[in-house]
Amino acid sequence: MTDVVAPPVVRPAARPSPTRLWGFDPWLMIMVGIMIVFGLVMVYSASWDVSYRLFGTPNALTVRQLGNLVFGLIALAVAAVFPIRYLRRLERVAARPHFAFTLRVGWAAWKKAPGARMASSPPQRSTS
Repeated sequence: MTDVVAPPVVRPAARPSPTRLWGFDPWLMIMVGIMIVFGLVMVYSASWDVSYRLFGTPNALTVRQLGNLVFGLIALAVAAVFPIRYLRRLERVAARPHFAFTLRVGWAAWKKAPGARMASSPPQRSTS
């Protein structure tokens, strides 16, 4: 008898899930959109009178917030497609100077803070 070998099974390529067709979760994007709209309504309702007194129109601060929103969404889109390997290379170059700068600024702020060194120095006695 001869051995009969079954032909290989050819399966169709796996299709991406319709919910992740574009590479993101649509429910997450819906929730982010709802939060953005809610935030814009809050900004408008809290600042329309101040905007009217300062700029003569009740929409000036809301329009400014919309500009910031557009800038943030563009930055989000750029960050989403930016390859992570470049950020890892950048981290090796920029981490040490950034850490040193943070320490320097933090140390200067600590020295200026009221009462920052009270625990380390003995109380001063007046000699009068």
